[in-house]
Amino acid sequence: MRLNVWAEHVFPLHGLPVPAEDNDAHIQGYSSVQLFIESAQRSVAGLALDEATLRAIGQICRHVQGIPLGIELAAALVDDLTPAEIKAEIEQNLDVLTSARRPTGAPP
Repeated sequence: MRLNVWAEHVFPLHGLPVPAEDNDAHIQGYSSVQLFIESAQRSVAGLALDEATLRAIGQICRHVQGIPLGIELAAALVDDLTPAEIKAEIEQNLDVLTSARRPTGAPP
């Protein structure tokens, strides 16, 4: 978004590469998918990465257009939801990525 002020510098931001198809054989090679997995595994160490889970993760990454903040916010939900459930929630409303939860010890 431009502010149109003097000396403004615009830096276009693009999302990370995302898998184009659900059945991409190299889905784990996409940096967006890797970011989701790494972020999710910080919360759930034993996150199962079966075919259905990887497909859901790829769809999540596409829904948030590979934007790292969106991926991080979605991955943070694995404490409460499976990747398939996160995908379904995002399809209903991206507002699921906003949260009133704060880290333990954070000021209100």
